[in-house]
Amino acid sequence: GRQGSAQVGGQAGAKGRGGTGGGLQIAGRTGIALAAHAIKPGHQHGRQGQIGIGQSVSLPQHQSPLVGVAAAVGNGDHRRGVIPGIGQAGRGLGAAPQPSVAVDAAIRAYRDGRAPIAAVEGFVRQIIGWREFVNGVYWLKMPDYLASNSLGATRPLPDFFYSGDTTMSCLRSVIGEVRGTAYNHHIQRLMILGNFLLLAGIDPQQSHDWFLEMYIDAHEWVMAANVLGMALHADGGFMATKPYAASAAYISKMSNYCSGCAYDPAKKSGPGACPFNLLYWDFYDRHAERFASNPRTSMMVNSWKKRPEPEREKIKNEARQFLDGLVSE
Repeated sequence: GRQGSAQVGGQAGAKGRGGTGGGLQIAGRTGIALAAHAIKPGHQHGRQGQIGIGQSVSLPQHQSPLVGVAAAVGNGDHRRGVIPGIGQAGRGLGAAPQPSVAVDAAIRAYRDGRAPIAAVEGFVRQIIGWREFVNGVYWLKMPDYLASNSLGATRPLPDFFYSGDTTMSCLRSVIGEVRGTAYNHHIQRLMILGNFLLLAGIDPQQSHDWFLEMYIDAHEWVMAANVLGMALHADGGFMATKPYAASAAYISKMSNYCSGCAYDPAKKSGPGACPFNLLYWDFYDRHAERFASNPRTSMMVNSWKKRPEPEREKIKNEARQFLDGLVSE
C-alpha cells in the first residue's frame, strides 16, 4: 500500500514508484537483516533459510565509522558507546510474537546462568521502557500525530537523500549504507540523518515517508514517534524534552566520518566550514524564543545571543546560502 514497500524476490523501485531508491534486492542476497514482524515461523525467505520463533538473522559486517555496541542477551556486552571505525556487530532480530515472550525469555536466561545481568537488564529496559513506550505514543496520538510540525519545517527533502550524492562525508556514507542494506544503526539515524533534517528544517512528513521507504525494519508505529518526535521534535516535545540537535563537534568526536571530508568540523564559518556548524546555530536563531525557556536548551540560545551581531549575521547568511543550494524535485 504505502510508497516504499520493497519486493521480496525482486528489486525495489525507484524514488516515487514504491521503492527505496536504492535497488534493494532481498531474496537471493545473504546476510541482510529481516524484520522479525515480517517473517513467519518456518517461512522460507530467499536463501535466508528457515527462521522460526527464537531464531534470528543478523546484519552483515559493515565498515561503519559510527556504531554503537548494542546490548545482546548472551554476549555480556551492555555498553552503548559509539566507537569510531568499528563495524556494526551482527544484531539479531528475534521473532517473538509478544514483548512479554522476549522479556520472559531473557529473564529466564539470566536466572539459568546463560546471560549476564548487564545484558539482560539493557535488553529488558529497551523492550519495556522504549519499544512499548513508542508503541503507546502511536496508539495514544494517532492519527493526528502524523501531521505534527511544531517547528514549522517546510523545506523539501533534498534529492541526495535518495542518491547519496553529497560532499558531506557523514551523510554520503550513511545514505550509502541504507541504500545498500536497508539498515543503519540507530545513532546514525538520529544523530546524522535526523540531525540534518532537524537543523535544515526539512518537512517532517517527507522525512517520515523517507524513513518508511528506506528501512527494512520500518513500520509506521515505530517510525512515527522516532522520526517525528525524537529526531525532528515535530511533536512539540511530547517524545523528548529537547531537540536532538548537534554541531559538527559531536560528529567529529564520535566518529571518523570527518576524516577526509570536504568540510572542516572545526570551522564555524567561512570557506570549508562544516554545514552542521552553520545549521546548528541557525537552528537556534530561528527557534530562539521557543528554546530560551527550556532548561535543556537555554544555554545554547544564550551562547548564541552573546555572539557579536556581525558574527551571527555571517553564520546565518552562510547557512541560508547552503540551504538555498539544496536541490529538491
